[in-house]
Amino acid sequence: MTASLEKFAPEVDFPIDPGIRYAVLVLRAGGIETFESCEGGPGHASPDPTIRFHG
Repeated sequence: MTASLEKFAPEVDFPIDPGIRYAVLVLRAGGIETFESCEGGPGHASPDPTIRFHG
């Protein structure tokens, strides 16, 4: 199913963290514009997965 969601991937110069990519693409497919995401964990800005969106 992820392959069919790839058309909703944002065109950016940096990759979406693999652990949060599916959730970001599902939100974008539903018309929700995301502007920040992180899968969380050691070495990341947050210990928990985070997705920020407008609205």
